[in-house]
Amino acid sequence: MSTTVEPITLEASESITYGGGTLVFTDGSDIQGHVGAGYVIPQTGAALAMKVRGPQTVNRAEMTAHLAALEDIPQARRGHKHIHRQ
Repeated sequence: MSTTVEPITLEASESITYGGGTLVFTDGSDIQGHVGAGYVIPQTGAALAMKVRGPQTVNRAEMTAHLAALEDIPQARRGHKHIHRQ
């Protein structure tokens, strides 16, 4: 089962980078026994939703989202990362 995630749209005042870093929003969830993770990078419009391997827990989903976002940020944009989670 694949989920399409639409990038969020922020007002100019909301899309400010923090200290020159990359702002990332992540989330992990369990909905009726289906555990998934995802992230959005407002600056680039990148968004990804994924299933979680291994034990199906919300904590594992949260960490999966963090790891995926950190791995996917282009090398040129690395530096400070600000990850916001629910």
